[in-house]
Amino acid sequence: MSARNAPAAVRIAYWFWIVAIITALTELAARFLSDPRGPMQALSESGTELAFRTCAYVLLFSLATFMRRGSNVARHLLTLIYGGLGTLSLVLEPIMWVADGGDALSFISEAGLAMWSMIISRVLHIVAVWGGVIFAYRSDAGAYFRRAPTAQTARPR
Repeated sequence: MSARNAPAAVRIAYWFWIVAIITALTELAARFLSDPRGPMQALSESGTELAFRTCAYVLLFSLATFMRRGSNVARHLLTLIYGGLGTLSLVLEPIMWVADGGDALSFISEAGLAMWSMIISRVLHIVAVWGGVIFAYRSDAGAYFRRAPTAQTARPR
């Protein structure tokens, strides 16, 4: 199935996933640029993290592209991996910090430009992820995925 035949909900879901990648990269850039050791030192000491993130973003982009082309499996994987596990990874750290006695009001009042950039990027990232999930499961999207050929029906006979 061609991505051009995708209903608006699927195309919108796809762009939400792209925005999720962009906001994740924005948060990462803000973190490295504000690192007290300097951005180059922070980058050079983050090889494993950067490799993991690169794989995660490439997988996200690939799954979003497959979803847009009609893959129901990709739609479900996006939901499970990024909507579920990804969201958990983004909210668990702040929740644990508050649970351990962190003072959110003091933190917010003392946050500088770099921290606000990271906070806003993370919030927008979560909104984009859930926008992608919600639009991928709208009724017109569901009909599109039911029509999408499976490996079984796509084979010539």
